[in-house]
Amino acid sequence: MKSSSSEILALREKMNRFNEWERSQTIQLTEQERFLQFIDLFEIAMQFDDEIIERAHREHLVPFARLARAIAMKNT
Repeated sequence: MKSSSSEILALREKMNRFNEWERSQTIQLTEQERFLQFIDLFEIAMQFDDEIIERAHREHLVPFARLARAIAMKNT
């Protein structure tokens, strides 16, 4: 699968907007709230078996891997 430069830029912009939004949300939380949020997410994840967690991680990382590959190809 080959991505065009415009697709790569669009994905990077989308990821940057999300990261900025996530940072702005995190800043509003106290240290205790961030810790409790982590615990909640961890406990939710522990309800799933390892195969489901691994599949979710792979699906989550696929766009990042594609972006990294496209950037590497563009820079060669």
